[in-house]
Amino acid sequence: MLSSPFYCVLNLCRWMMMAEATDRIVPGKEEAGVWAMTHLPGQFRNVVDQALAAYRSRECPHTKQERQLSGGPWDRKSLLEYRDYVRSLYRDGKRAYHQRSG
Repeated sequence: MLSSPFYCVLNLCRWMMMAEATDRIVPGKEEAGVWAMTHLPGQFRNVVDQALAAYRSRECPHTKQERQLSGGPWDRKSLLEYRDYVRSLYRDGKRAYHQRSG
């Protein structure tokens, strides 16, 4: 999560979107990030928005070091809270609480 923030944030969005879908889908990073913006609590939207901005940047990172720094500076606490939130939602690949209505 901390070594390549925008990739990790968007991949967690992809994982959540796949877990929530009724059909078998494999969304792209951008598609999943946009989806997450309407499905996550407000406190996590900034980190997803930052990851989307880095992903959409014309200055696409190519090297490992560029990927690590892209879109930064990153708030370590926010990244880890987001990771822990996503982990808390699922147990054994299943939703740990009832789906949100609305």
